[in-house]
Amino acid sequence: MYFVRVSKIVSSIFPNYVWNVASHQIALTFDDGPHPQSTPLLLELLLKCDISCTHFLLGKQVELYPDTFQLIQNSQHQIGSHSYSHLNGWKTHQRKYVEDVIKGNSSIKSHLFRPPYGKILKSQWKEIHSSYPEMKCCQFNFMPGDFDEDISIEILEKRLFSVKGGDIIVLHDRPDCFAKYVNVLEYWVKNMKDRGLEFVVLQ
Repeated sequence: MYFVRVSKIVSSIFPNYVWNVASHQIALTFDDGPHPQSTPLLLELLLKCDISCTHFLLGKQVELYPDTFQLIQNSQHQIGSHSYSHLNGWKTHQRKYVEDVIKGNSSIKSHLFRPPYGKILKSQWKEIHSSYPEMKCCQFNFMPGDFDEDISIEILEKRLFSVKGGDIIVLHDRPDCFAKYVNVLEYWVKNMKDRGLEFVVLQ
């Protein structure tokens, strides 16, 4: 189970995390990359759309596919860490979780971090932040559900078109997810721009 739109009540409980951008902006983000099959195609699509995005990468994927990682580094996009092996912070002992995040960032080297599943305990973040004082915990407030095996392309498209100014949207850089949004993204981006919304990367 997941929430497509994160409640403002949740974001108010964790005010030190990044939940949104300015009301005239939207931030498109991609988790779980790099992947040799989907990442090059995704970068081509984003270039065609003429937008920059933030890619939250897994350390294990960076180690497996350094050339694909280099493609993202050479692009106009922002890079953030998504840990090393995608552990659930709510279900993982603090020491193991923190070590996994530190290991991931040793390869990615970013001041931006997104916890896998958006799940992290305050105590975990406190310890991570003590090691990386400059690091920001970047959450999201809109998750269309491209990872959901039961979601149709039509429902995904409908959800995307309900995006509002200020939203941080999370999609995924995986072949199965890319196949769902590849034929929707360019038209959706044009629609968002026509509505006066500016695509930004997280800072």
